[in-house]
Amino acid sequence: MRQKTQSRLIQKYFICIMYILLLSSTPDAAHSEILAVANVTAVPGETIIVPITIDQPEKILGAAFTICFDSQYLTIVDIQSSFFETFANQWSSIVPAPNPTPPSNITVGGINYTQPLLYKQCSCGYMVAGVRAQYKAGVTTMFEIQFAVDTNIPEGIYSISITNSIISNTAAGYSDSGEWIPMLIGQGYDIYSYCNDGSITIQAVIEDSDGDGIPDAWEFFYFENLTIANQFSDFDKDRYTDIQEFLNQQNNELDPDGNPYNPKQINAPSGTGYIETTDISSILLLLLSDE
Repeated sequence: MRQKTQSRLIQKYFICIMYILLLSSTPDAAHSEILAVANVTAVPGETIIVPITIDQPEKILGAAFTICFDSQYLTIVDIQSSFFETFANQWSSIVPAPNPTPPSNITVGGINYTQPLLYKQCSCGYMVAGVRAQYKAGVTTMFEIQFAVDTNIPEGIYSISITNSIISNTAAGYSDSGEWIPMLIGQGYDIYSYCNDGSITIQAVIEDSDGDGIPDAWEFFYFENLTIANQFSDFDKDRYTDIQEFLNQQNNELDPDGNPYNPKQINAPSGTGYIETTDISSILLLLLSDE
């Protein structure tokens, strides 16, 4: 059943390279892989890339699965892959070279493809599939999913998960009630895969009206205005600039005496970002902070 499913998948999507897969396929033992979706952070209105990686890419010839996500606030605008090379690059990397050389592009359903990579919207997200002729050393990122984040998305964590694709195309030999297909295809066998879901963590946009690298909220909390603190100032003259005090706070650091950083209280010397007076540029910075 698995071999039949594998054959139908390859026939459906990439007929023009099927004979290369068959020539390179040899029976092998069962094999398992870990597919992992990255965890990334974004702000409303941002466009970000979420990588999907594989831990042992050497024996993988094909992949087909469904990416599920919250489509109310997240939109896939592009899916790219250097794992599944263009047709032209795949042919040029084969030794000996295929003769005659297969086409560098194919047209299916009125769409011209230069790469054996497909993706299609479905009920829970997007189905994605790719095929390659041989292993490309050093590449473990299978897909790069480009998401557009809605400007009205609430703060929180939004799951990005992977599941088996369900195919119901009767013209390709599948049941009209739908059949699941393997996520990964290896050399002569299906690969059992374990999936680690990822997420997009949405944070509120940080306002920095004066562009000094310090959030407005932090400046108003300590100084009640945006004019006192900046990237050069040192309000309490403890040789930690105000922006350094902010950064140390963000990193939950304590000074050498174990006290939290505060731009209005003198912190102990020699902590992160402490300005030594033996550095002439640091002396100039301190002089600037006296203005």
